[in-house]
Amino acid sequence: MRPTATRLPGVALELKDGTIFSGSYAENAAFNPTLPPLQGALNLLSLNGYDYPAIQRAILAEKADAALIQWDATVATLKALGCHNIERVLLG
Repeated sequence: MRPTATRLPGVALELKDGTIFSGSYAENAAFNPTLPPLQGALNLLSLNGYDYPAIQRAILAEKADAALIQWDATVATLKALGCHNIERVLLG
């Protein structure tokens, strides 16, 4: 993917108290590695004083034909953190 790519993936995490944190794919041609959308959302969650067990639901939105699919890594990470209510929205 390139820095000017469109329709980059995004994640929304809904917590048990109704709070929602989102993250998007962060890419910079000058730096490596990039940040996947889940990492951005988890960083915001932590920076706001929440713990991972507070996550009750997650949604990943990404293109079905993207060069880099986030689904498998997102599901594996969220399940390891205790979240099993995970949905995927495929963008056209």
